[in-house]
Amino acid sequence: MKNKITTQKKGMTIVELMVALTIMMIVTSAIYSIVLSQRKAYIKQESITETQEIGKIILTIIKRDLMMAGYGVDKKLALYIKDGGDNGPDELYINDWSFIDENELLAGVYGETKIIHNSGKSILVEKLNLDDCAQCSDNTYGDSNDPNEFESQYVISDTDDPEKKVAKIKNVNRDTNTLTLQEEISGSYVAPAIYYGIVEENLKKSTRNTGGRQPLAQNVVDLQIAYQDKEGNWYCHERGSSPMTPFDPSKIRLIRVSIVIRTKAKTDFNKTTGRPALENREEGEPDNYSYRIYTTTFVPRNLFYGDI
Repeated sequence: MKNKITTQKKGMTIVELMVALTIMMIVTSAIYSIVLSQRKAYIKQESITETQEIGKIILTIIKRDLMMAGYGVDKKLALYIKDGGDNGPDELYINDWSFIDENELLAGVYGETKIIHNSGKSILVEKLNLDDCAQCSDNTYGDSNDPNEFESQYVISDTDDPEKKVAKIKNVNRDTNTLTLQEEISGSYVAPAIYYGIVEENLKKSTRNTGGRQPLAQNVVDLQIAYQDKEGNWYCHERGSSPMTPFDPSKIRLIRVSIVIRTKAKTDFNKTTGRPALENREEGEPDNYSYRIYTTTFVPRNLFYGDI
């Protein structure tokens, strides 16, 4: 009689199942960590690449306007740099060279206009440099009921008073050659001006064409401008340094423009620093964004030319 040998198949024990699940969780966690790390690195690199492209374009635009500063106007009307101090971005005003007619300039007609009467926020000028302005109607400039209508136009004067050097236009009456301004202004002459400034982490450029409503670039958190005079003295270049007093564009021989661009998304969650310190502005509060600084240094040709 043959003996029958039977084998009994057994399933996994609780202990074996727990060990298998633990190993699976460890492997899955490792894979997830690798994928997440790669995703963060991709987002960070993509953001940095985008800021590099934007940074170069912005500096090219600002440099172009600054290289034209002083074209067709007296040098005192060429530009004004409003220092933001240790806790704010700078603001930049440049005479709007797009108003200059080359033929008139050759004939001795310059881009500034004389102030005939000044009552503070209302000035009567000799002529209006608003020809070919798309936003000008037959008699008045813009719509006084729209508070944003006049953000595209500024004027700069030849005064040495920094508090009354620049002003935003609220209304222009072409019949009487009268400019109504948002701020008081002084001096003997004024000229149309381009404006650069940081508004809610957007770099804004206001001209007669932009309307002042669209930002030039987003996620730009700082604009700093340092400059050197013909004696070699630097201004607004380090913590505690002050602007030139009185501010005289004709003495500027070198300009250094710097911007700080922030990544769109938070890319560094272990970061203990914030917006980097730059020129005479201190560092910002810690956050999880990445920042890049872009700088260009150049000689403003229209200020430097003929006065070496």
